[in-house]
Amino acid sequence: MGSADGDPRRHGRLRGGPPAGAAGPPRVLVRRNRPRRRCGARPLRPVRRPVRRPGGPGVVSGSPDDLAGVGSASRLGELLGDRVPPASSIPAAAITLADAARDLLDAVVATDVDEATRERLASVLRDVAAELRSARREPVIVLVREADGRVNNLTQAGCGPLNPRAPVLRFDPFPPPPEPEAAFRSVEVTGHVTLDESFGGGPGRAHGGAVATIFDEALGRANVAAGLSGMTVALEVRFRAGAPLGVPLRVTARCDRVEGRKRFTSGELWAGETLVAEATAVYVIERT
Repeated sequence: MGSADGDPRRHGRLRGGPPAGAAGPPRVLVRRNRPRRRCGARPLRPVRRPVRRPGGPGVVSGSPDDLAGVGSASRLGELLGDRVPPASSIPAAAITLADAARDLLDAVVATDVDEATRERLASVLRDVAAELRSARREPVIVLVREADGRVNNLTQAGCGPLNPRAPVLRFDPFPPPPEPEAAFRSVEVTGHVTLDESFGGGPGRAHGGAVATIFDEALGRANVAAGLSGMTVALEVRFRAGAPLGVPLRVTARCDRVEGRKRFTSGELWAGETLVAEATAVYVIERT
């Protein structure tokens, strides 16, 4: 007896024809066009009204599942449109809390207090964490619209002011956003950051991953300044010197060209007049 794979009746049905031996003309199999989606991603559903949680900022859509098909904050900002709250809606206490937690990270890395003090403070910090988790927003991401109309993600790890693990990377003002149909024009952006001990790698130097984070954020901001968006698909960093801790660093970045859905960017990191590192990256906009 042949296997199921060799059964002509089975193959006849798969091809859209009648079972072997059946009368009548062959049937035509019609396949409807269905939107394709990425492997493992849920279909993108319309984002409903933003909900502000009591006691703090937050843009959510009623259910975290609504965001499952959104790959970037810029895309989410496009979907929300004018429903993204203004930056002025974020309470000052939210920024102050993140700043204090960031200062704590630096202090923990460098402290040399005795064992009893460490144990006592660990207990205090667990209590603080428990109190903060007692009112958790879902999803965690917080988007705001700046005065120039651009959308900013305040919780991202590149420079989000509500994320204590993010470096305090601040950019000089961008020029006004280009018109939607304007031709591409490269815009150079400049950012400033000083890395503390929590970003350390070798003695007195920043970890290479911290430098890569700075570049990823700065190169992405260069896209934003040019009126573009996109997700990182490639990032190459070439180190020329160690990135010192506790010293003001300057990062410059620009979008060099656009090819279809791809954006090609480049940038440099400086410590005074010393070139610390160079980087290139490719960003791709999401399919809609």
